[in-house]
Amino acid sequence: MTDQNDNHRGDPRGDNVTPIDRARQAMSQTVDKTREAMGDQLGVARERFQDVADQVGERLGDRGEEVREEVRRRADRAKVVAREQLSARSEQLREGYERLHDNVGVASDDLASYARNHPGRAVLIAAAAGFLLGLLFRGSRGD
Repeated sequence: MTDQNDNHRGDPRGDNVTPIDRARQAMSQTVDKTREAMGDQLGVARERFQDVADQVGERLGDRGEEVREEVRRRADRAKVVAREQLSARSEQLREGYERLHDNVGVASDDLASYARNHPGRAVLIAAAAGFLLGLLFRGSRGD
């Protein structure tokens, strides 16, 4: 009697596999196939992601190099402009110094000529200037 019940519960082929065992085996095979398929898809996705990441990296690298080159060009241009402006200002200062030097020379010559032509007045002007300077310096000492 046990043999008949076993045959009804078992596989019609007679290998005593229950439907639950067959379901487990089918589920296990399905899980294995799904894992394998997902692993393959995951590998493909990883490759695609890596390709995209490489392309983005190359583009950013190229763009970064372009930016660095543009910064270099602008810095070089700014350096040239700064040198030109410095040169222009130096020239203006040199010309201003020369004019001042010439004017001081002319004023000195004029004063010397005035002192030769009017010695009395020159002495009085010099004495007055000395007196005023003495008052200024004496007052600043607090005496």
